[in-house]
Amino acid sequence: MKWSPTRPAVVRGHMARLGIGAVRVTLRWSPGETSPRGSTMVALRRAQDTARGRRLVLAVYSKARKAPQIARRRQEYCSYVASLLALAPRVNDVVIWNEPNSNRFWQPQFASDGSSASAPAYELLLAECWDVLHAVRPGVNVIAASAPRGNDDPAADHPSQSPVAFYTALAAAYRASGRDRPIFDTVGHNPYPNTSAEPPWVRHQGGTIGEGDYGKLVSVLRTGFGGTAQPVPGTGLTIWYMEDGFQTTSTPLSAATTPAVRATSGRSTRSRTRAARPPPADGQTTRRPSSPTPSGSPIASRTSARSSTSCSRTSVDSADGSQACSG
Repeated sequence: MKWSPTRPAVVRGHMARLGIGAVRVTLRWSPGETSPRGSTMVALRRAQDTARGRRLVLAVYSKARKAPQIARRRQEYCSYVASLLALAPRVNDVVIWNEPNSNRFWQPQFASDGSSASAPAYELLLAECWDVLHAVRPGVNVIAASAPRGNDDPAADHPSQSPVAFYTALAAAYRASGRDRPIFDTVGHNPYPNTSAEPPWVRHQGGTIGEGDYGKLVSVLRTGFGGTAQPVPGTGLTIWYMEDGFQTTSTPLSAATTPAVRATSGRSTRSRTRAARPPPADGQTTRRPSSPTPSGSPIASRTSARSSTSCSRTSVDSADGSQACSG
């Protein structure tokens, strides 16, 4: 939607038929930039045009080696995001970087002593941006990001941190800072399954957090940040499932289907929406819902493509008061 100069109406039509109420668009930042220019300006303008009447969520990041880890770079990055908000008055949701617990997007992951390096650095970035963005727009929604899994091994070829370990370290860095203000308003987690064939309700051992591990995510946030100025689930923090995908099967296409539709629909992997509800209480059986999710249940709208996500509403979880981005 951000690249096409001629198809915003077509995309809007697709979104209307799918019931999509919000879309996420990724934008790149480079060290030294404090405001967007060139192709980014064009992409932002097209995204706003295409998303007209819907919630537009911006995710701003770059390559792992460009992660803003010194004061000057953090100031540049947060100023850049603030400039985006100034240019897009209808945008109120911003994801700060992408999957900082993955070495695909943030390096280094660990310090020389084996402790987390990315979590304390990300805490500083979140704090800087929360202050800058809330000064520009008090009601802005600052979103922290996370990947679903990590090896928690500093000696690995591609070291990364599980979301449980990462949020624990992020909370420790926040407590050590003595800060008396929040650093994020929403957790935007990417609960990808371990394989494309894995059902979305599966619970995982260890530090992995997939769709079925919602209770684990709530628990680690409450344990880490409870009693601080940072809200947790149940006291104002929202939880969104930002990216996801899993293998599905499609119904056979009729003979009357046009070649163009067959070309776009006959894929083995397709986007789906599924419930992002808390796991059942201990002793209960987890099963696939046998009927459509009732209105008001927490829903995550998910896509098999990592670069785009849609969510149409925020639903409150009656069990713990947290909220989920829903489709």
